[in-house]
Amino acid sequence: MTYINMFSDKVKKILPYFLGIIVLFYIIKPSISFKPNGQLRNYGFGYDGDGYKKTLYTMHNIIILLAILLYIYI
Repeated sequence: MTYINMFSDKVKKILPYFLGIIVLFYIIKPSISFKPNGQLRNYGFGYDGDGYKKTLYTMHNIIILLAILLYIYI
């Protein structure tokens, strides 16, 4: 049994988009999830120890939302 047969056809279609969007997100580094110095922002409200604003849009949340949206629309 090969590993490629373990996934459904829908997951095989979604996977390249999913990985591509995540890589593009790390290349672009939008300020909603990244600090100006390139590090990921901390989760929550207020300011972190370095004086940067915290965010609710962490990478974990973005990956979960992206997976759900791709599964619904593809």
